[in-house]
Amino acid sequence: YRECAFLLVNEPSSSWSAYYIGKFLQGLLLLSAFASIFETVTSVTHGTGAGMWIALKQLFSFFFSIEMILRLVSYVPCSSAPYDVYVWLDVLQVVPFWIRFLMYSDSMSTAKYLTKEGAGMGIRVLEAISS
Repeated sequence: YRECAFLLVNEPSSSWSAYYIGKFLQGLLLLSAFASIFETVTSVTHGTGAGMWIALKQLFSFFFSIEMILRLVSYVPCSSAPYDVYVWLDVLQVVPFWIRFLMYSDSMSTAKYLTKEGAGMGIRVLEAISS
């Protein structure tokens, strides 16, 4: 199963399903980048509210977490995983969200998410990661 998972995540040319999973992940990455940009535009966030942005963050983090877990589980040899830059990029994409979600879940409320208080939570998450 590890080899199959490795091919699905790392080798898009190995099968049609790996190809479409790769395209799906690329699309998610682009959508995540656009969402991060639009989330900072005040006129957009006032029109949509914080709930949509929280839901998008959770959705992206869920799929990127699955990708990270598949990458870690399927890495051959396992001892080389910490030396792969893509593994670290996956971890850096997902871990700050989960720390904020688990340790500072009140900052994920719609009342606090797009406020300066929510930004302060982001700084505390970075402090928690660095310590």
